[in-house]
Amino acid sequence: MKKINTLSKMIGAALLGLPLFAHAQAAAPAAGPAPVEMKYDWSAREVPAPAALTGTCPVHVVPTEDARQNKETLGVSIGGPLLSGDASRWASDGLVNLKSYGFAVDETTSTAPPAQGITIKTSLTRAYTWQVGLKIFSMVALKAQFIDKNGVLQEKYYRAHGDK
Repeated sequence: MKKINTLSKMIGAALLGLPLFAHAQAAAPAAGPAPVEMKYDWSAREVPAPAALTGTCPVHVVPTEDARQNKETLGVSIGGPLLSGDASRWASDGLVNLKSYGFAVDETTSTAPPAQGITIKTSLTRAYTWQVGLKIFSMVALKAQFIDKNGVLQEKYYRAHGDK
């Protein structure tokens, strides 16, 4: 249970770095809708990285479901709407990056209870930006289910916000 709580805290810490993806759009406003490259950047964080763990159970990551109401845009900037890319791949890459902290991570499409370790099934419920003056604000919300051999162990909701 302690390892699950540590994993849960790491996911929350990783989400803190996620909302700042729109920073590049503020630097160069476009004349029309601006596409946002939805690529996870592990170095885009404002909190120190947690210490690496050893001897953890296997973590199986199911691709993130994009459950946002508006899958086309992420909000607006000076140049107009910010067009969304593949947000589900972006969120999944953030979870797969847990291997850099010592977790044994693999990607799977099965949501069946695993024989060993834990499966993380996530759903991206919100991801948007808004601008006030020259400052960009953003918010990301994610639902995560932690599934072990007995079924759903925990269901948590994460929310992170940031500004540039």
